[in-house]
Amino acid sequence: MENFDIVNRPSHYCEGRKYEPIEVIKDWDLNFNLGNVVKYISRVGRKDDSLQELKKARVYLDHEIKYIEKKREKLKDTLEHLSAMASNNENMEEK
Repeated sequence: MENFDIVNRPSHYCEGRKYEPIEVIKDWDLNFNLGNVVKYISRVGRKDDSLQELKKARVYLDHEIKYIEKKREKLKDTLEHLSAMASNNENMEEK
C-alpha cells in the first residue's frame, strides 16, 4: 500500500502513478508556466472538476505563448534596428 501525504505526496499526484508530476517537471527542466501546465493536466479527473483543471492549465499555457511571442517580437525589432544601423553605416561610407 502506498503512503500518501497531503503536503509531500498528495494522492491526486501519486496514486497509481509511476512518476509524480514534480519529477517530470524537474526531469524535463520545465519553466514555471510549463510546469504548471503539466501539473494541472496531471490532476484532470483526480482532484477538482476536470474542466476547471484544464482551464487552469490553459491559463499557464497562454502565459507561455504570450511570453514567447513577446520574445520573438523583441528579437525581430532588434534585428530590424541592427539592419537599419548597418544600412546607415554603408550609406555613410559611400559618401
